[in-house]
Parts: sequence; structure tokens; C-alpha cells
Amino acid sequence: MSQANKVVLVTGAASGMGAAVATAFLQSGARVIAADIARFDGRFAEWGDVLRTVALDVSSESGWRSVVADIVALEGRLDVLVNVAGILEAGGIEAVTPEALMRTLDVNTKGVFIGCREAIAVMKSSASETAIVNIASANAVKAQSWTSAYAASKAAVVSLTRTTALHCAEQRYPIRVNAILPGIVMTPMVERILASSPDPAAALAGLKVYHPTGRLLDPKEIASVATFLASEGASGITGAAIAVDCGMTAG
Repeated sequence: MSQANKVVLVTGAASGMGAAVATAFLQSGARVIAADIARFDGRFAEWGDVLRTVALDVSSESGWRSVVADIVALEGRLDVLVNVAGILEAGGIEAVTPEALMRTLDVNTKGVFIGCREAIAVMKSSASETAIVNIASANAVKAQSWTSAYAASKAAVVSLTRTTALHCAEQRYPIRVNAILPGIVMTPMVERILASSPDPAAALAGLKVYHPTGRLLDPKEIASVATFLASEGASGITGAAIAVDCGMTAG
């Protein structure tokens, strides 16, 4: 789906799904602002002046305001926001501390909330259609016991997506808001979980069981849906939560 000349902000873009999303938009002709709290270390250097990298702690309201203000000052507009940044605190209810829960909500939920609000402030006066895509998780619908904090944060993202989509529609803003619910994606976050396991091969096999197709997802599979949801081809879709999960939530 062509995104020619669109101005796109992608959070969590230094690795994993965020990097794949940023790359997909670049390949479709967009100008991309790649944001992350982590260092980029030369990633995307080959894209020259169609991509800029910025530092952003998504839990920081002032950070968001600064990044969005800079985008408007340099580009004149913001057409697409993709909220990818997220963390995973693994553990069941007896293992996860309240502090870990709040840390997860700060990044995964509060970060999306602030991002949507700051983007809407710019997008609502746009002369053309704009889009927000929030990366939630299949765990929002079908959780595992060891994802207690993570699943709660992502369920909140799905609810926030729906209420935000309704608000924009009711106000007649030219903004569509949708969520993607990935299954288990082979990202650095998942790789770290596997590496910390006593038996990484067995741990990988255990993760694949959650997908009826018997495999994990590639970040590019999430990126392709993100670019679609931001395109004219998805002009009738808002308030949706699209599962990209190899059948994880089907049964």
C-alpha cells in the first residue's frame, strides 16, 4: 500500500516490530520519524533524509509534546502515528510486583494514551485523512498466566483504541484509530526470554504451541498490516482490533 509523502511517526522503532514498521513505511514512500528510548546505532542510515531518528520515552508527556512539536515545525503535519513501543514484565500475579505492574502500564498504556492525545491535537485539523495504529497484543484477548501485567496493559490499549476511535468519529475528525493484536512475534524481547530459559529450544517449542499454525510470527507480518491500516484501502476501518496471531485467538 503506497504511503507516498506521508509523514509517519513510529515509536519503539530501534528494533523488533517497530523497526519493521518503520522500514515498511519507508519502502512504501513515506517520510518516517523513528522514535525510541534506545539507541539506533546507525540503523536506517541508508535511508538518508527520508528518515529521522529521535529519542523518546513514551511515558513522558513533555517528551511526546517536544517530538510532535518538532515534527510539525519541520514537516508541517503528522499523517500517521504507529504506537509500537512496549515492555514485557513476565510473571504471574504472585510473582509480579505492583511496581512492575505500574512500570508496564506506564509504557504500554500511558505511552499510547499520551501519544494518541498529542497526535490528535495535530491531526484533527488535517485537510486529508490521518491514522493512528496502536500495537496491542493477542494477550489482550487470550492471556497466559505469566503475562499478568502485560496482558492487562494491552487489554487497556484495545479499550483505549475503541474509545479514541469513537471520539474522533463523533467529533468528525479526519482520524481513524485501530489496533493490531499480534501473537508471539520473534522480536529481541522474545529472544531475551528464550535466552534466559534453561532450555531455549524447549522454551521456543512451548511458545509455538500457542499458535495453531505451529510457528511464531515475523515482525514484517505485523508491519504489513500497519501500513494497510494507515492506507486509503482501510478508509472504512476504525475502532477495530485486528488479530495477526497465527490463529491464537480463534478458538
